[in-house]
Amino acid sequence: MKKCVFKLGGTEDPTLACNHEEADTRLVFHTKQISRSFKKIVIHTPDTDVLLIALGLEIGAEIHMKTGVKSKTRIISLKDIKESLKTRYAVKDVERVSRALLGLHGFTGCDTISSFAGKGKVKPLKTMMNDDQYINLFATFGDAPELTKAQFNTIQSFVCDMYGHKDTNTNNVRYKMYAAKHGHLDPKMIPSCAESLRQHSLRACYQVYIWRNLLQSHPIIPYHPIAC
Repeated sequence: MKKCVFKLGGTEDPTLACNHEEADTRLVFHTKQISRSFKKIVIHTPDTDVLLIALGLEIGAEIHMKTGVKSKTRIISLKDIKESLKTRYAVKDVERVSRALLGLHGFTGCDTISSFAGKGKVKPLKTMMNDDQYINLFATFGDAPELTKAQFNTIQSFVCDMYGHKDTNTNNVRYKMYAAKHGHLDPKMIPSCAESLRQHSLRACYQVYIWRNLLQSHPIIPYHPIAC
């Protein structure tokens, strides 16, 4: 098999070679590699996944994201985003919250994971930032490809909270919301049953695990995550 190498500044650089399947992870991996030579890097992409991945990882350079088209382009500083987190949410450990944002993004919907209808990103973010246990949950979400029972229990509490109910089981919240409307509601607007949520959580955990390990050129990714 021919050795795969890439060029940096006209010279072949084997450190840029990797086995990543997705362009998103390759882009951030290459950013990490060239941070050895460049301390200010602009990533040109409209992809939110790349923004959150870069925000949630230690790259070692000052990263900016260029997005938009033609005259409507703008450049976003990741450093400014972290500073705004400190100001808006009185965050002390901004790196932990940045890691949590990556986990939350994967869980609440990305290119490969479905989202929660009608919830978007703002409601889940506010829910997470209002409770330190949720920040801890998503800061470690995806550290391993499997999901523990304790993590899933906290996930259920998080989803119930996101739908405006203090409970620990989404099945209970589904019944409460259905009964309150006497059955006259869009099924998409209630949370998933516990078993469906478990499968969603496993898929999201697996995706975030891939993101968290993308700084390796040849990460070992298991084919099947272990069910909680």
